[in-house]
Amino acid sequence: MPLRIDVTKKLSARSDRVKSVDIHPTEPWILSSLYNGNVYIWNYTNQNLVKSFEVTDLPVRTAKFVARKQWVLSGSDDMMIRVYNYNTMEKLKTFEAHSDYIRCIVVHPTQPYVLSSSDDMLIKLWDWDKNWTNTQIFEGHSHYVMQLAINPKDTNTFASASLDRTIKVWGFGSNQCHFTLEGHEKGVNCVEYFIGGEKPYLISGADDKLVKVWDFQNKTCVRHSRATLTMFLLCASTLSSPLLFPVVRMVQCASGTRIPIVSRRHLIMGWSAYGQLLI
Repeated sequence: MPLRIDVTKKLSARSDRVKSVDIHPTEPWILSSLYNGNVYIWNYTNQNLVKSFEVTDLPVRTAKFVARKQWVLSGSDDMMIRVYNYNTMEKLKTFEAHSDYIRCIVVHPTQPYVLSSSDDMLIKLWDWDKNWTNTQIFEGHSHYVMQLAINPKDTNTFASASLDRTIKVWGFGSNQCHFTLEGHEKGVNCVEYFIGGEKPYLISGADDKLVKVWDFQNKTCVRHSRATLTMFLLCASTLSSPLLFPVVRMVQCASGTRIPIVSRRHLIMGWSAYGQLLI
């Protein structure tokens, strides 16, 4: 049965295409990065724009909060990662991270680590306590690396999704991937760890219009569902059953409109590609 969401509030603002969203863990803020090179922080309780950063003239495909440092990180098509203090708006650091477009940034929950992935087919580990030194490079994908996800139950491991149609699972401290999951017929755009229940699951979405649930201990696909959407960019579930998908963080509709939708404390929010925020 398709998921139906009743929109109770709507905030509209004209902008370029939204490329990513992130939620602050304690403040009522949503971070959005745009195709036009800007990054915005929205307050989803009063529906006001809190902060705006003019990052670059090129698309910013990923942005993340680092709440414990009061930072915003951005990764963009100029191959740069930028670090801002979101209280003072000061730009703290700019460095070239990759040789092609940066697709994804993820922040380690406890260590001073940031992972980035790119169209250069590389995943890189950065340590901000070492002045943002690149401490490790993970090679193995043969196409763009679209997304990364750190395992919340074992933060020494993470997964990557690539247009080479595979999901790979890696460990910090080793340059070789632990294993590869194969089964999608087209490029994989997103991957997320399922955080409910006892069984370890990964959820992936791809251009083949399939969402797959993987038991990564047994390295097998235990369930798949054909989507009615053109492309899944990010999917995640927070219920006790991994076979339900009540929270879809970012999807692309058949019309081509990208709609990131996130859930926090039973609030449902989503943006359209044309700058409309649905709450």
